[in-house]
Parts: sequence; C-alpha cells; structure tokens
Amino acid sequence: MNRFIALSVVIAATAWGASPNPRVTAAAPPPLEVSQPPAPPPQPSQPPLPGAGSFGIRAGFGGSTATPGIDVGNVGMKLMVTDGMSLGLDVGVGLTAASGYSQASFAADAVLGIFLRPRGASLRPYVPLLFGVGFASRAQQQTVPVGTTTVTTTQTAGGISFAIGGGIGAEYWFAPSFSVAAELLLRLVATNLDPIAVSIGTLTPGIHATYWF
Repeated sequence: MNRFIALSVVIAATAWGASPNPRVTAAAPPPLEVSQPPAPPPQPSQPPLPGAGSFGIRAGFGGSTATPGIDVGNVGMKLMVTDGMSLGLDVGVGLTAASGYSQASFAADAVLGIFLRPRGASLRPYVPLLFGVGFASRAQQQTVPVGTTTVTTTQTAGGISFAIGGGIGAEYWFAPSFSVAAELLLRLVATNLDPIAVSIGTLTPGIHATYWF
C-alpha cells in the first residue's frame, strides 16, 4: 500500500514538472459602456402658412386700390385660390361733408394676385391685377345774386367709374394667421363723373392687413 502511494506521488510530480510554468488564462474584461447624450426634446411644429382654400378678412389703409377714381378706405376678404394665386374682394364707402358741399362714394373691386415665391416663404412678392367699379354722387350749393337779393341753388352730379390695372406688390406673413400686403398699381380709369375723362395714373401704395382663418 505504501509503495502504491509513493508511485502516485512520483507520477503527479512528473506531470507537474512537464509544465514548469503553467499559464493561467484571465477572463476578458467586459466592454466599456459609453453613455449617449439624451435626445433633444421635439421641437413644436410651425403651422403652415395659408394655402389653397384658406381665406381671411382684410382692411385697407392709406391709398386704396379698391376704388377706381374715388379713393376711400376699404374692407373685404381674401381667398387663396391655389398655393400660388389669391383673390381679394373689397368694398369701400366714403362720405364727405363741408360747407355747401357733400359727396358720397361707393366702390367695389376684385384683385387677383399671382405670387412669385412658393408657399412657405414669409415674404412673397406678387403681381396684382385689378378690376373695379365705383359710384359717386356730389351736391354743391351756389349763391347767385338776383337784383338786390341772392338765390341759393344746389347743383348735383353723379356718375360711375371703371378701372383695370396691374403692378407689383409684396405680402409678408408675421404669423400664419396675420399678414400685411403693399401694392403699387398702374391703372386705367374711365369715368363719366364731371368732367368725363379717361386717365392713366399710379396709386399711392395701397396697404392691406389680413387676418387668416
């Protein structure tokens, strides 16, 4: 029995001696985890600017393009026929009263705007085409001496005006629901107001503010 134990010890020592420098394999370290920066919060989407089918209410200030030959302020509506074309319909009413003189005016027009920049641009130049009609009635008192007395008479006149025109304009959107447009037109006006006349002339720039729905 002692001889068997001794033989086992010799065999074990021989096997250990065959590998004097045993290699110990270390486990590979786990890969480093790189933390990713947090994703930015989603930006709120900007409502699109008015396109085909949109409409708004507008009012005119300063020089009026709504009144052919009878410049009065105007209000109306504006419709986007397509993304690149608008149609404005305006009416204007004016009343003037002074010592011995009065005038009442009414006008209506249609302005077709052809935009030169695509939808989405805040500033959009366009070509306006104007078609309008206006009415006016005037009354003026005159004092005529008759002998040793005077007689006051009232002269009245009225008529109608037609106008067509074209020019250049630009509309700027401060927000999707609010824009301001300015126009400068060259127009041809025919009127039978006293005196009867046909004229060609430019307008003081017409300015319109529109609230879009």
